[in-house]
Amino acid sequence: MTKRIAKGVYKPRRPWSSGPLLQEMRRLYQDPDMQWESKEQEQALVAMMMWQEQITAVLRTGGGKSVPFMLPCTLSEAGVTSLVVPLVVLRGDLFRRVRELRISHLEWVPEERRDASLVIVSVEATSEPRVQEYARRLVDDQRLDRVV
Repeated sequence: MTKRIAKGVYKPRRPWSSGPLLQEMRRLYQDPDMQWESKEQEQALVAMMMWQEQITAVLRTGGGKSVPFMLPCTLSEAGVTSLVVPLVVLRGDLFRRVRELRISHLEWVPEERRDASLVIVSVEATSEPRVQEYARRLVDDQRLDRVV
């Protein structure tokens, strides 16, 4: 899906380093003592926010895999993060967690026109021409920050 929509010129975005991202994570979770779950979690988020094009992160269960896609959605200059998940996950606790953190989100459906900081797309929908049109519109408007 990414290759089919990744066309156009992107506006430069401010890079983030580890320290400011940790402060933002503490703010988001309202925990002034919060630390990175692992060095890998920190590296994944910093790489993402340094605007590296392709990142692969392998984290253990409970290793904080959600932070690298949720935290950027809460930053002041946040664009749209498109999160591709198996349909089963949509029924899980993902929506509960993003609601608790007050992250602007929506589940993409074929007639969707709205935007949110986090757009959750089922893996089954990624082959739909309308989801690709939606993503292309975000790219054209320079609003799509990442596809996870």
